[in-house]
Amino acid sequence: MAAEQCGTSVAETTLCFFGLHDGIHSYKDLVGLAALTVILLTFAFNLIRTANAFLLVKRMNPGASRGSALAALLTLVEIVLRHPLAFFSPAWNIFVRMRMRVEHEVFDPRPEWEWPVAGTDSRSTPGYWREFGRFLAERGRWHVRMMRIGRLQSIRVETAGDLNGKLGEIQRYFETIRSLRFADRDELSFLCALEIEQGFVAPLHLLTGLLAQYNEKWDGIIEEFQRQTSRWGDIPLIEADDGTGRMTAQDFRQIQSFIYHCWLLWGPSVPICLPKCGNWAGSYLSIQYGYGDENNSIELVGDRKMLVDAVNGMVSSYFPDLGGMAFPASVTGVLQYSTMVRRNPSLIPPLIDASWGGEQDARPVLFLSEQQEGDALTGSRKVGSATVGAIQPEMRGRRREGASRYYSAYLWAMFVVLRNDGTERPLPIDADPGANPMEATSPWQTTIPFFEHGNIADGESCEFAKQVLADKVLSAIVQFTANWKDLEGFPLRFAYASAIDDSNCGAEPLFPHLRGGTTIRELIEKRLKDAPPGGMLGKLRRARIIRFDYYKKQAHQHPHSACSLPFHIADYYAAFGDEAADQSESAPRRLDGVESSRSEAESRLVSAESSEEGSIREIEPPE
Repeated sequence: MAAEQCGTSVAETTLCFFGLHDGIHSYKDLVGLAALTVILLTFAFNLIRTANAFLLVKRMNPGASRGSALAALLTLVEIVLRHPLAFFSPAWNIFVRMRMRVEHEVFDPRPEWEWPVAGTDSRSTPGYWREFGRFLAERGRWHVRMMRIGRLQSIRVETAGDLNGKLGEIQRYFETIRSLRFADRDELSFLCALEIEQGFVAPLHLLTGLLAQYNEKWDGIIEEFQRQTSRWGDIPLIEADDGTGRMTAQDFRQIQSFIYHCWLLWGPSVPICLPKCGNWAGSYLSIQYGYGDENNSIELVGDRKMLVDAVNGMVSSYFPDLGGMAFPASVTGVLQYSTMVRRNPSLIPPLIDASWGGEQDARPVLFLSEQQEGDALTGSRKVGSATVGAIQPEMRGRRREGASRYYSAYLWAMFVVLRNDGTERPLPIDADPGANPMEATSPWQTTIPFFEHGNIADGESCEFAKQVLADKVLSAIVQFTANWKDLEGFPLRFAYASAIDDSNCGAEPLFPHLRGGTTIRELIEKRLKDAPPGGMLGKLRRARIIRFDYYKKQAHQHPHSACSLPFHIADYYAAFGDEAADQSESAPRRLDGVESSRSEAESRLVSAESSEEGSIREIEPPE
């Protein structure tokens, strides 16, 4: 009889179960309605979370067996069976569990069966079963590691280079989270902290190189080099070989442009100044953490005071006699998207903001803050926030295996080419009467960044490379002036602008004890000072071919200081894109069989606009 009164449909039966089939007549009916609403909302919440967890696995593994519907479903079932309470706790929900699982799988991917095994010739039946047994054992160990995630939440990575090698997967993870619409900009971070065992901390900031800017496309870079080297009319040297052996304007442009493009190819590092320098003013700081080479590095970002104290504490406690520019360390932090860090522009120094480019150049960074106990599941560490972070002695060193002393970088010193015509202005001369007479309008055509690849983690090696670079600078300038009988009349001068160990902006370095000993500038000056009067270096000194007093130290006013480089490089990338677009307006061209049009050039464009002060600029994304 009751069944007949309640009806036969699921909806009618549910209303009958909660006593609502006859309508709401009392507070008991309201309680029943509230209970039904809570259950339905909980069901809907978990259904959406479960669906997004399922999609997360699939979208993170496109075209792979790990991304199949069956594999994603089995992972969901595994999590539900181990954590049934995940359906009833917002902090312990299925989607959070799956995010943690996927974050671990980025660095510890599921072993996949492959036969025949790469690198072996065995196709026999015994070989098959032997390798299959090894695969099953490896897959089993992987499952055990995945089962420990809830208890051991941190992801352990062996080297900073391993993290750098996973940037593509990390970026895909952030984009997938954003596509599922369950994370706003403030939540684009890993839930699990990362512990990196080996790497080198250097008080430097790596700038985006040509290869990274243009996605390893050498053809465009070489085309731009060709465009730059076809212009030499502004160089006041002889136009053609006159038999005297003097360098022609065309040869000078070829050499200058090659040095500049080669230096910029993989991206150089710049020193960090005190916040007195307007380009480094900000509550946050970014320092380099890499393995092997600066090009294999990531950025450590965090509160300025916390990072400065951590670096100084490490040096004073463990490396008091460090003669280099980098020291080994293990780092703990939380991976975030750079868009998170820069959502408050007042926190980020203008130099870092310009170096990172616009929204189209978002990148993962390792965020550090004061280390606290936290749990990504229970909520004692809020999802998306970084409340863990430390710079500590290298774990391998703590195991008494000895700390490595190898970390390489481009040691560089930049000179601006001036006209020796009474104006002593950088070439080409800007026709704008309001332009800064000491600033080159096209630095990529006016500056020469001499460089030497050296080991900056070892004091002796670093000083050796610096001395080699100092001698290289002087040898190059001797070659430029060769066969000029009257050096006083040589039409060019070379003004020292900055170096990797000397920003030359007027502000002192943030970490003066990590400059690698004697500066490159001091080594060049000493060589000139000690040179005999009758030799070529003595003649250069007397003719004042090299100028060290042209760019005086004034707080972030010097237009070619190291802390101005990101803005000049952004200008070059913008000009690069404009010229490529202009060439493609008339007709598409083919590069290695691929059609390149104006739209492709515009998609790579990074525009740089000057601010009212002219010294700090903001990078805007392309329209």
